[in-house]
Amino acid sequence: MTDREQLCKEFTELTGGHWHEWRIHYTPNGSKFYCRCHSDIYLEAMELPDNPTYENPADVLKAMMKRDDYDDFLRELQKNHWLEIEEFIEKYIIEPGALLKAAVEWLKAEAAKD
Repeated sequence: MTDREQLCKEFTELTGGHWHEWRIHYTPNGSKFYCRCHSDIYLEAMELPDNPTYENPADVLKAMMKRDDYDDFLRELQKNHWLEIEEFIEKYIIEPGALLKAAVEWLKAEAAKD
């Protein structure tokens, strides 16, 4: 698993989603694919659902907006100074993976408080 995939997996799980880890089971009648985390079985690889990539920062924001503590997350992004919209775009939208990384770090810190 790449570092990026690991980050996506952590974010998915921290926001209550499910990350698929597919395994292949060979039988006399052919191969079956199943997710180690639940009981869904797919007979063909083309049926397997994809894991989210969060390539688009809007996908990260949409997941975070579903949380009751979304405002706290936004305040954390602006910590120590008020980010102008241009700065926010440059720091978290234009920079690949920056918003995803910031979200994972914040979610881990929040989980550690509990």
